[in-house]
Amino acid sequence: MSKKSNRKGAQNKSTSTNIRAKEKTSSTNKRLVLYTLIGLLAAVVLFIALKAVEPNKDIAVDNPPPIENQPIAGNPNAGITIIEFGDFKCPGCKVWNEQIFPQLQKEYLDTGTAKLAYINVLFHGEESERSAMAAESVLAQDPGSYWAFHKALFNRQPKENAEAPWITNELLLDLAKQYAPRVNQDKLAQDIKNKTTKPQVDADTNIVKTYDIHQTPTILINGTVVNNPFDYEEIVSLIEKAKASRS
Repeated sequence: MSKKSNRKGAQNKSTSTNIRAKEKTSSTNKRLVLYTLIGLLAAVVLFIALKAVEPNKDIAVDNPPPIENQPIAGNPNAGITIIEFGDFKCPGCKVWNEQIFPQLQKEYLDTGTAKLAYINVLFHGEESERSAMAAESVLAQDPGSYWAFHKALFNRQPKENAEAPWITNELLLDLAKQYAPRVNQDKLAQDIKNKTTKPQVDADTNIVKTYDIHQTPTILINGTVVNNPFDYEEIVSLIEKAKASRS
């Protein structure tokens, strides 16, 4: 009786061990399958993400935006046209105008190779509109002072917390007094108060909508959108390509 019981106990123990081994193997296999699925999912997500940020260079619009009545830097008759869609309250536009614009001005605008037109974008609300209207008033009164006022306004933008209110009527008048002294202060004040130049700003807004502009700065070179406006080498490449096509 005792021997039979021992044999039965040994068999039960062996069976239990096999079951646990199978369960362990099954659990391991399930984990492997799960990890494999997670890995595949991660690979798919990474692939989609990389495709989303993949540079999409040389996107050309069929009909470039009109630049009549826009402020022009450089030779108005230059064969290469650079267009900046910008917002005086946009931090990225401040960076572009302080870092990229001076290089363009030195190498292509001042040499007569290209011209640059600026189109107002109002992505930051009331202050965007106020500054754009003031700039349009300066342009209307004294076109020669426009770019000094333009530069001063971007320079005055705070380096931090630019979203906080800072573009006041007083600031705009003060900048005009310093950088556009030939502009009549009383008229500028009335233009801002009465929104006299709003039709010019509205015309820019219509261009922004027509060309589906969603970010600032957006830069076009002879109708070709610059993929990364902060990549000066890409900008130069597109300008040189435009020069070559005119040769």
